[in-house]
Amino acid sequence: MYDVKKESGEGTNSCDCTRHCNENRREKGKLDSKMERYTAKVNRCVESLHNSHDNIEAMKRERDRLNPNMVESFFVDTSSARAVAKHNDRIDQARRMHERIDDAIDRHNDLVEKRKEAEEEAKEALEELTREALHAIDEDISMVINRLEGVVSNLANSDDADDLLAAIDVCTIGLRVYAMFDDSIEDSSARKECKEGIEKINKTFATLCAQDSMQNYMADIYRRNLDLVQNNAAVAQQIDEVLASVDQKQIDAHFKSIDAVLATKVNTKFDYNSVIDPAVIDKIVVDIKNAIDSLKLNIEKAKACQCVTAAIELGKAGGRRRSPS
Repeated sequence: MYDVKKESGEGTNSCDCTRHCNENRREKGKLDSKMERYTAKVNRCVESLHNSHDNIEAMKRERDRLNPNMVESFFVDTSSARAVAKHNDRIDQARRMHERIDDAIDRHNDLVEKRKEAEEEAKEALEELTREALHAIDEDISMVINRLEGVVSNLANSDDADDLLAAIDVCTIGLRVYAMFDDSIEDSSARKECKEGIEKINKTFATLCAQDSMQNYMADIYRRNLDLVQNNAAVAQQIDEVLASVDQKQIDAHFKSIDAVLATKVNTKFDYNSVIDPAVIDKIVVDIKNAIDSLKLNIEKAKACQCVTAAIELGKAGGRRRSPS
């Protein structure tokens, strides 16, 4: 019989699959980590550019405030040395601010170039990491096809019909996997390996399907499944007929009676060891008699419920006997 653990090589193949899964997780983690670093670098450049732009605009506003306009220069009191000195100081401050603006613009342009370089680095890194990831995916697809081909080969060499049928199932899985991922394989060597593996699977699949013994075995399975479906349909019809013949009110009343019997509480604990008062003893005797009567009544109710249940079961049995075999 088909043994998944045995045929799939649990000691080797499953370990390889686990190793590949762990490698994929590690590679994805490395890719995400690298792209986070590149993205952070680009974001820092963008933030620096925003700050530089805001700083330049602020310095321009300060320069415009310091720099005297033509009207202010025209009305400067040239006879006052203090007024002239103040006017010239404003012009000098405005000139120095203009020089600072020029330096800031140069630094801003440098930041623009750094941002371009960072974006280019991030783009190249993403392309490289994408190629590496695609290569890893190609290897995984090739590994799956090879594993399936190995399982198919082992099962196809069995003399057990169930193993051969399982081989056909695994073949269909391999063909579906190849059809899904064939166009996604970029690596030429992986594509070649996959093609060779799927050709072997396809050949085995054709050989197994062409065997008369397998065709007869699959036809028997189909007939058995068809009989099961038909029998299930007949049973379902019997159930519907039995349910249709049942008086729902009678069933509800029956279960209410059962619930009432189960819910009845009868006291069976009487403490009379230390009682010496005759009146108290007489009361205890009366309570014991009442408890016995209550128990007998519940027993009678339980028997009545049992009779109703038996009648229902008899009706079901009659329905089954009337149904076709």
